[in-house]
Amino acid sequence: MEVINGRLKSIYPLGGHVYGKVATEDKKDVSMRLSKKAMWALLRQQFSYKVNSEFKESKKDFDVFAIDKLSKLKRTNKMQFIVDEERNFAIAVASLKHSIKKEDYVYDLVSKILKTKKINAVEERGISGKVVYLKSHPAFNVGLQIYGGDITTARAITITPFAKINSCLNPLSWLGIEKMWYREEETLEIISIRRLEKSTHLEERITTLMTKSMKIVSKVNSMLRHGKRVKVTEIEAKKLLLVMCKSYGIGLKAINTVYKRWKNKEEKTIYGLAMACSYYSSHENIFKKTSIVSTQNISSIAGALLLVKKERIMKVIVKKMKDSKELRDEFEEIEDD
Repeated sequence: MEVINGRLKSIYPLGGHVYGKVATEDKKDVSMRLSKKAMWALLRQQFSYKVNSEFKESKKDFDVFAIDKLSKLKRTNKMQFIVDEERNFAIAVASLKHSIKKEDYVYDLVSKILKTKKINAVEERGISGKVVYLKSHPAFNVGLQIYGGDITTARAITITPFAKINSCLNPLSWLGIEKMWYREEETLEIISIRRLEKSTHLEERITTLMTKSMKIVSKVNSMLRHGKRVKVTEIEAKKLLLVMCKSYGIGLKAINTVYKRWKNKEEKTIYGLAMACSYYSSHENIFKKTSIVSTQNISSIAGALLLVKKERIMKVIVKKMKDSKELRDEFEEIEDD
């Protein structure tokens, strides 16, 4: 992967794809194929997010719309083009303030910061990034999960609380959770680093945000207690798992495994459902081909379950299922035995 700084000089269709010519900082013109994600980034950087509604109203094919809009600009902002050199393909485009650093660089900075606090970061099975344990309780250990971001801009550098249940070693992650799963009366702040005034500010930002994150770790205890008080029926458990897992791209095979674990082994509460998800995450060898992305996503669902206000989320889920025949059909495929 290569990062090229420059301005979009021209954009044109070729062979069923869209290409851009980029004037680089060293005054060379480089042509590259542009992904849809890269074109959306270019449009939003030049025209703001209002371009979203403009595209919908235009009723044009997206490639045609993007070429029309960007071709009319006399001069574009200087951007970072994240390019797969082998395919000459711009996977993403980011502003100059976006931190484009490889994960290992971020983790080296984290280790340097933690060394001054005499704390070590560790890797946890089935979890993305690094974990730093800060406090031990009789039932669980809590700390921070630090994700080093993605050079393709798919995910920002993110710092979130993290917990591991001592009795079963199940991990609880809040990486990548969506706001719609939050409980109304209590939110858990998820801290991301998306833009920097200067790349040299990254170490300072990570230090500041780690300190800030450490102060919200105490909320984990109250979320666990709350989850143990909220009862869940078998129908509710199926619906919660189906809609939440599907929103993270998790298939029926995994959903069935988690549901059976909850029904046969766990308490019939939100906490129990979270533990069933978390068990899957820490025992990813249940399926030989389970990826780190799948196990991380299921651990994030476990964390998200502990944030929800059940009455509110069930209303959202009922509406989603009413609007989707696919979800209704898949609901019938969740096995009870």
